[in-house]
Amino acid sequence: MIVVKVVDEFNLSEGPVIDVRSPGEYDADHIPGALNVPLLSNEHRHHVGVVYKMEGQEAAIALGHKLVDPLREQILENLAGQVTTNVIRVYCARGGLRSQLMSKFFSENGYKVTMLYGGYKSYRQHAISTYQKFENIVILSGHTGSGKTEILKELAVLGEQVLDLEALAEHRG
Repeated sequence: MIVVKVVDEFNLSEGPVIDVRSPGEYDADHIPGALNVPLLSNEHRHHVGVVYKMEGQEAAIALGHKLVDPLREQILENLAGQVTTNVIRVYCARGGLRSQLMSKFFSENGYKVTMLYGGYKSYRQHAISTYQKFENIVILSGHTGSGKTEILKELAVLGEQVLDLEALAEHRG
């Protein structure tokens, strides 16, 4: 039985997140902690894109299947080599064809799959909208010994939200 759950956002603590985009897309940016199990190589993705522009979606999908079908076992081995659970989260660029196909494929092969609706694009929009909610951000900087840490400690005592990057870095440059 194929079970793929589609959600608007991931709970990142509920299992590994699998990015099925090409390695180049993954390298450009990805959800923090996501593992790359690409459906298409960079070269294959480019070739499918050219066919899509020149011949249309149907021809591009047919080419994609022709390129990917011989690699099914390799894709499963890649996934199994990176995860220790059968519960996974899957996304592609826009939550479209690639993540749908891979979610179905992984589900057919014993994985419990949750797919991110809207893909990486929706994750990015969510992150941007979250950061835009922050108001009154103040960056405190200065030379070593200028009293930054004392100021941050006092702000925390006063109930202000403080992020001490030097402390997080254990005072290493």
